[in-house]
Amino acid sequence: MSRSRDHFRRVRPLLRMERPLLETLAAHPGRLSPLDTARLRYALALGRTGDIRSDGGEDIDLFDAVAPFRHWLIEELDRCVDPTRRQPVDWDALRRLLPPLTTRTGDVRDRILAREVNRLSEDRLEDELTRPRLVLILGGGGGAGYAHLGLFSTIAELGLSPSLLVGSSMGALMGLFRSLRTDYDPMLLALALPKPTEFARVFGPYPGYSVFGFPGTFEFRLRALAAETFQTVLGEPQPSFSELPIPLRILGTGLRSGIGLALNEVENDIGRTRARFTPLALRRRFLLFQRLVQRMVENPRFLARVVFGGPELADFDLIDAVGYSCSVPGLIHFDTYDAASASASTLRDLFATRGFFRITDGGVVSNVSARTGWDAVQEGAVGSRNAFVLALDAFSPEVVPTNLPWIPVQRLAKRSVAIDAPFADLMLPWRQPPSPLRVLQGWDSLQRVIARSREQLHAHRAHIAFRMRPLPRWVELCPIAETADALP
Repeated sequence: MSRSRDHFRRVRPLLRMERPLLETLAAHPGRLSPLDTARLRYALALGRTGDIRSDGGEDIDLFDAVAPFRHWLIEELDRCVDPTRRQPVDWDALRRLLPPLTTRTGDVRDRILAREVNRLSEDRLEDELTRPRLVLILGGGGGAGYAHLGLFSTIAELGLSPSLLVGSSMGALMGLFRSLRTDYDPMLLALALPKPTEFARVFGPYPGYSVFGFPGTFEFRLRALAAETFQTVLGEPQPSFSELPIPLRILGTGLRSGIGLALNEVENDIGRTRARFTPLALRRRFLLFQRLVQRMVENPRFLARVVFGGPELADFDLIDAVGYSCSVPGLIHFDTYDAASASASTLRDLFATRGFFRITDGGVVSNVSARTGWDAVQEGAVGSRNAFVLALDAFSPEVVPTNLPWIPVQRLAKRSVAIDAPFADLMLPWRQPPSPLRVLQGWDSLQRVIARSREQLHAHRAHIAFRMRPLPRWVELCPIAETADALP
């Protein structure tokens, strides 16, 4: 088990109570005083602490120092919080807990600072515990992925900027656009997106063979589109992962040999409908896509997450990463044909070491990859382990007319979403999805999608703002006189 997952296992019982507790407190702020609310949030942040970045830049393991406090906190909160109840919080019990909780929090904090006096300053510890970072998990879903633009504008209106973006499939493309600037300019981004009249510029016919990417009816011409976008948004050439103003992780799916997919048969099926847009041809393409995804999802041992931009693939070409993540089995193909390119060399090594025969849509293995966001935070990607992980599932199986044909595939994707959900502090399903087929949106339709997204997110604004609100320093929360009788 990785260090990140091991820490998640340790703190998961605390997270199960913390999340409904803070969500309820955000909805009913008068239940506790502002001072008690801040003390509670500070204690919870301390209870979740494992590794912490020192003043010198190395990681310090605080597990042993925090573990007894965490265990006590879990036991005490278990008497105050029951996530299965309609009213999950016993407010009287919680108020009785606050005085001993405050005392123990101060004691543990002081012991950490005393033990790590040469490596960890009070300022560094306070920054860790009082300033949560925002991590956005952007799910795939074709045209439904434009809902993420509503999320971006809502977050910006709250005065927030993400510290990390994680995207699968269409979420990877939206994440790429958002990662190019720390501030958010919705008009500039909307103008940079391709329009329906530009279909031939974005998609071309499948060339008939593949090297690394899985075959699809259409070839995704992302490189030319991206070059123009970089000039529009940045006024500069393509950056690398390490040069992005906002760190980005992109998901791909590695397909291992033995899954039982014959590429020549897939290419023959594609050839029967190539360049045809009759209802029968479109139905055949959709059924091919559905059959391929079902075969992949039902054989998870032959699937592997590929995290572009992470430690293993930090130097991978940014555009190639988005292209592979956005490819859709049987429908959209992306590939690297230049055998001498750095991407081709990296993929050959990756295929050899991990037993892959193709890479495809990141949404197949992890459509809303909160796990990747959690792992990246624990690896130190945002400089802090205190993060609020907010995930938007744009491909949720909602029973509305435009979505009915996609429900079988969405139910397959939901399996991975259920696995990822515990890693998200807030997982939001997209309740009014447009057709995933509308991967290119005109201005008016794009504004409608964004408006519906913002409308749905309105109910969660207070919760998001509450979770991201910086806390006062401990000396302001708990004057010295109140903590004089620290526990032995």
